[in-house]
Amino acid sequence: SKNEQSVGFDMSYLPKLSNTKDRDNKTTLLHFLIETIERDYPDLLTFFDEMLHIDKAARVSVEGVQKILKQMDNSIKNLEMDLKNAARGSTDPDDRFEESMGQFSKEARSQCDILQAMCQKMDSLYQGLSEYFVFD
Repeated sequence: SKNEQSVGFDMSYLPKLSNTKDRDNKTTLLHFLIETIERDYPDLLTFFDEMLHIDKAARVSVEGVQKILKQMDNSIKNLEMDLKNAARGSTDPDDRFEESMGQFSKEARSQCDILQAMCQKMDSLYQGLSEYFVFD
């Protein structure tokens, strides 16, 4: 409101910064912000370098990643069950299923656990950002 201090703004207002001018109609709010940042916060001028992968990341669906991780986890569980069943009933001496898939199963489980932890971390970081920036 007019009489209270603002603690933030809606991101949809960013494109309007170049249209908001001062009383003399010489400087825009965007120019004012840039001059202030250059003068008082020069370390912020390289923030764009930190956003190298944002375009690609914006196209990724969190739900899609979680679905794929769930499918991967289920496939590894099925493989682990197959390995247990093969260990109990292996009668063919030429059967190398356990030998070839055992190590793969361990490595796949390890990698899947890492990916699930990374996904949970990504989700918690996003939740923190959404609270900080008040995403809708």
